Amino acid sequence: MDMQDEAAERLFGKAVELPRDRRSAFLDGVCAGEPALRRVVEDLLDRNDRLSGFLSEPAYVQGAGEVGMASQTVVLPSGVRLMERYVISGRLGAGGMGVVYRARDEKLDRDVAIKMLQRGLLTSDEARARFRREAQALAKLNHAHIAAVYDVIEQDGADCIVMELVEGESLAAKLSRGALPVKEATIVALQVAEALVEAHEQGVIHRDLKPGNVMITSKGRAKVLDFGLARLLLGPADVTQAGGETVGVLGTPLYMSPEQAMGQTADARSDLWSLGVTYYESLTGIEPFRRSTTLAILRAITDETVRPLREVSPQTPALAEQVVARALEKDAELRYQRAGDFATDLQRVLRDLEPGRRIGSVTPAEPVAGVGVSAAPARRLWLRWIAFLAAVLVVVGIVLFLQAPASATGELASTQISFSNEDKLGPLRTDGARLYFENHIIPSAMSVSGGIIAPIPGLSSGMYLVDVSADGSKVLAWAQSLNNESNGGWFMVGSSLGGAFRRIGTVQEANPGARWSSDGKSIYFVQDEQVWVMDEDGDHARVLWKSPEPPTHLAVSPDGTQLSVTLSWARIWLVGSDGKNPHPLDLDWPSDVGEFDGQWTPDGRHFVFNSGREGRGNVYELIKPRWFEFWKKPWAIRLTGNQLNITDAVPARDSKSLFVLGRVDTGTMQVFDPRAGKLVPFLGGLPALEFVVSPDQQWMAYTDYPSLHLWKSRLDGSDAVQLTKVPAYMEEWSPDGKWIAYSDWRKIYRISADGGVPEKVMPEGDFEVIPTWSPDGKSIYFNRFDGLHKPDGLYIADVASGKAVPMPGAEKYYIPAWSPDGRYLLAMLREPLSFVIYSPATKQWRTLMHFDAREGFYAWSPDSRFIYFTQNQTHAGLYRVSVPDGVRERVSDVPDVGNLNAQLVSVTADGQPAVMANSGAAQVYSLQWK
Repeated sequence: MDMQDEAAERLFGKAVELPRDRRSAFLDGVCAGEPALRRVVEDLLDRNDRLSGFLSEPAYVQGAGEVGMASQTVVLPSGVRLMERYVISGRLGAGGMGVVYRARDEKLDRDVAIKMLQRGLLTSDEARARFRREAQALAKLNHAHIAAVYDVIEQDGADCIVMELVEGESLAAKLSRGALPVKEATIVALQVAEALVEAHEQGVIHRDLKPGNVMITSKGRAKVLDFGLARLLLGPADVTQAGGETVGVLGTPLYMSPEQAMGQTADARSDLWSLGVTYYESLTGIEPFRRSTTLAILRAITDETVRPLREVSPQTPALAEQVVARALEKDAELRYQRAGDFATDLQRVLRDLEPGRRIGSVTPAEPVAGVGVSAAPARRLWLRWIAFLAAVLVVVGIVLFLQAPASATGELASTQISFSNEDKLGPLRTDGARLYFENHIIPSAMSVSGGIIAPIPGLSSGMYLVDVSADGSKVLAWAQSLNNESNGGWFMVGSSLGGAFRRIGTVQEANPGARWSSDGKSIYFVQDEQVWVMDEDGDHARVLWKSPEPPTHLAVSPDGTQLSVTLSWARIWLVGSDGKNPHPLDLDWPSDVGEFDGQWTPDGRHFVFNSGREGRGNVYELIKPRWFEFWKKPWAIRLTGNQLNITDAVPARDSKSLFVLGRVDTGTMQVFDPRAGKLVPFLGGLPALEFVVSPDQQWMAYTDYPSLHLWKSRLDGSDAVQLTKVPAYMEEWSPDGKWIAYSDWRKIYRISADGGVPEKVMPEGDFEVIPTWSPDGKSIYFNRFDGLHKPDGLYIADVASGKAVPMPGAEKYYIPAWSPDGRYLLAMLREPLSFVIYSPATKQWRTLMHFDAREGFYAWSPDSRFIYFTQNQTHAGLYRVSVPDGVRERVSDVPDVGNLNAQLVSVTADGQPAVMANSGAAQVYSLQWK
């Protein structure tokens, strides 16, 4: 044994003594900087957990140092007498909860097993009393395939369970050598199912059924151990707690049902899931949900489809595959409902394994020799069956008709309750009496019935209200740092009745999503691409969940158990309020259409979210399938009309209505007139978000507003042709004028300038934005975003092959744009915020100019002498900078862009800059649920 093995053995011995929820922290300390050693110890612990039941021998042989002995457990040498009748004869094994001893019951002259629990496992007199009461209930279980509980005793302050001694080999140990023959695996599963029938009829749920808790005797009979252990050792309110990286006595992650993995209530159907997993493993030798971490296992259990049984083991009968598939239904309502049904189907599998039987079917009965069969009665019987089925179909049809869901385009009745001309922005919040939002960038409030809009005392421009506590008493706000080099700021808390706000916790994130907990004692917020939680005073901040992509919007369920978190690719995930069991919202929804800002009504009856589907924002409600629609996934219906672009929503505190911010978007393109020195309407106020002129200066391509479809027309607007029926952004002509490239903010496409079907430039990849053609027209430069949140460098896509590679030395840059003459590639640098240009002649980047405020977008002049750009905060305006000397000058003011995130810049054929003015204003509407 080398030094690492010795260290692993020693650490395993200490870790196995600990409750499972304390092992990870223990290994964090003792294995710091030694990942290989930690992997060895974790593997030993994993094997021990899988192979060890209550009485089965541990997988790891213990040495002379009494490895595995729990320090809180009394050590009993051989010969010790308990309760004047039980004499200890040896030790059988140990685990995280205590030690199992072999003993002789001298009163009844039989060998027994005694499980001695760790001291302190039952922490109160009430818990000990319940433990004894429920252990006595378990003693009533009397079945050939259940290890019996005989007695409950106490020794030196430690509680003990006296149980039937089952000698043999655990099913886990047998499976460690490979799969079982089909007949043997089915017999074992049937005997376990029969044990479950008895236990469930007595009201006892196992909650931790697994191969390690099934012993196979020398006569081949299965005995199930540890019945009721979870409820015995945990209070009734605790038996459904599912861990994240570790799970306590509740269950073993590999065999947990989806409802256990999600922290929901376990019932008899959870045991049937665990039996289905065990049967699958017995037939294949493979654990169906084995993954590298416990969290990955839990995700697989709740979200992933198990590999079909016969794909893994082709010799398995088709009926056995059907049995496993039904047992492993993730929806408990579609699973086996009773252990007796499971047992019946296993008996069918065994029957079909008999010689002369056809696998997966019933051999039809043979007619008795010499006896004829009349056809007329058979016909009459068939006619009766047909009539009966027709009647059933009529009834089912009526039920389906009467219970039909609301139309997928049925909107809620709405009433406009605000009428001021100032634009209104979210987040939209309510305390029940008032609505809070930004009114012309000033944090404001008004009555839920409408009326005067007034500023919120204590908040000013540059601050905004984030959330209102569930009881309506406290307001959470955010203040942006005035330091231009920082995107961070801090939270502020104040009373909804008015008064001063006090500053709490600094956050290094611009405009973070944040919400009060349901009890108002904590605050959930976003920072460093993670979800955090802190006390209401800003203390004890800690990471709650490391999300796969940057999170944005947050919401808390009314009961405080779940968070709705929108990730930056516009996908909603549900996460336990303790950070456990994160999983995407299960929804029948187009993969290319995002959803965000999911939230519950206060009564929990409705879950609503926003989406940009159909080219504008709308609010949708999640609809769950009815009991008979077992083949369906949840779907969504639209609640708002397509006439409005919904930018934010909040349910009313009475859960009867929904408040939304909706705008009628209108846009007019404006161009700078050097003679007038100001912006004037372009082509009579063309409703375009942006436009680009073709290389031959005969045509322009533009994105209309607000539908965002791509069009082509002559420079005077004539001969207009629509090129796309879906939103398109950042369009750019190829150097030869034959193609137009654009992005939909997820992928880059190109379309013929004469029209046709758009083509993906790259088959793979995502978040490919802002395309710019190379001077030779053979490549497209673009930048990727890390979940549309942070730039991920510049890339070069070869148009012919569709392959993309990173641009060397451009890892920190984004928003690329080649100059018309091909001499420079322009890009942005975020820190410090700067324009940078690349020269193909020198192959060097250099800084052109620095910004002192947030940038907008930009465009080259046709002669490549200037870059026009906008700034939207401090020193807002339309600017230009000369190339290559970097001299900056202000051109004009910029119009209000409403809810647009940045001002897009276009340039006419004669070199004048143009921007769109958004003349729409959002108003507040009240929608009533039917």
